[in-house]
Amino acid sequence: MRRPDLAPLAVAGAAAGCAALGERIPEIDAWWQLAYGRYELAHHALPPADTWSWTAPGHPLVVTEWLFDAAMAAAARLGPWGAFGLLLACLLALGAAAFALYAALARSRPVGALLTIVLLALLLPFLALLPQLPSFALFAAVFLVLEAARLRGPSRLLFLPPLFALWANVHGTYPLGWMIVGLETLLAWAPALPGRLQARHRRGTRRWLPVALLGCLLAPLANPYGWRLLPYELRLASSPFHLQNIAEFQSPNFHNPYMAWFILPALLLGVGGAMLSRRRLPARDLLAAAGLLAGALVMVRLLPYALTALGAVAAAVLRGRRVRPQPARWPLLVAAVAAVGLTLWRQAPEAWPPTAGEPVAAAAYVRAHLDGRGFNTYEWGSYLESVWNGRPAVYIDSRGDMYGDTTVLQRYMAIMQLQVDPGPALTGQGVDWALLPASQALVLVLRAVGWGTVFAGGGAVVLLRPAPAGAA
Repeated sequence: MRRPDLAPLAVAGAAAGCAALGERIPEIDAWWQLAYGRYELAHHALPPADTWSWTAPGHPLVVTEWLFDAAMAAAARLGPWGAFGLLLACLLALGAAAFALYAALARSRPVGALLTIVLLALLLPFLALLPQLPSFALFAAVFLVLEAARLRGPSRLLFLPPLFALWANVHGTYPLGWMIVGLETLLAWAPALPGRLQARHRRGTRRWLPVALLGCLLAPLANPYGWRLLPYELRLASSPFHLQNIAEFQSPNFHNPYMAWFILPALLLGVGGAMLSRRRLPARDLLAAAGLLAGALVMVRLLPYALTALGAVAAAVLRGRRVRPQPARWPLLVAAVAAVGLTLWRQAPEAWPPTAGEPVAAAAYVRAHLDGRGFNTYEWGSYLESVWNGRPAVYIDSRGDMYGDTTVLQRYMAIMQLQVDPGPALTGQGVDWALLPASQALVLVLRAVGWGTVFAGGGAVVLLRPAPAGAA
């Protein structure tokens, strides 16, 4: 009796385990995206202008990730288990696309499962419930569709335009997919490839690839902003504020234990295996991995896509003879059982998004007792934006695309770094109160000039501006 194939179970178990861990990754951007999603569900429209801050009221908004924001808000209505379900669905989609791609390239389902489990493990720090998560799955799906078209005929290319239309409404990284499809089209029409590179296609697929590329270029226009979306995304990606202040737009830190002990060895093994292998390697996957790895050295947000492409190269290196799929071996079964066990061990549901030092009690006090203009930190702003919903409005939050082009951020940095006298600076802006971390040096300075403490707890303090001299 033939034993069951446990490779898909292993992948599903690994995805479930990563979801149990990824749900607990705190991410400040999740709060303002949740606020956007709630607005979309309540008004059945996108927010046209900012209503959550008092320093940039009426600032035009471009909600590029509106579809996933709405999905996050809908999942949050169901509580932590709803958020866990959305996260698990995204990871299962990523696991399924990567597994199908790697298994096809390796001609082995166990090898495909092992590579997929390794990919999910390496991507764990990136697996918070944010819009880039489904983009990982869509990126792998583009590779899968191209591989299916290469092996089975051009009809599979019909799946590409819908993938790009979806991608453009959940995250702004869809130009990476253009790069992959354009590279496939160019290689298909190349007269010859050097060395061990190969790019063979079934008859008929090659002449339909330019048509598919055109469809992929046009499909992202199916978004609420039309042709204006791409220039906005390009401006965002090249913004000096993002490049200088946002971690995902900066180079990776190889002193970080995660980078030093996991990512770097995986990259060395993948690149070294490709160089030493005598097999013919898929040119599309090898060139895409090389380009994305080079980009990831400049911008760490490209690293998950580079690892996905490198997994395809590793699958080709490990490719064996064309044989029937074999049942998964014990390592895969152990991985599946461990991942499922981790998910079942998951503690009772907590609030979502997970709080990591957010001023829950202080925010509730301000909402109940204070009004007027307040001052808060960049790190807490998105949480306050989500729980206050504009009443009261925040001073600043982590929406760098909105504040990066204004003087708000510069004024904020000058106050927080004590480059100016904070008392007159805040009074001059009409600030009535401040919600700050208790350990912040600014708290001591404000207390020294007469700001009084009206609340303290949970690592946060609320300070009230003193009444002007001579006031009744």
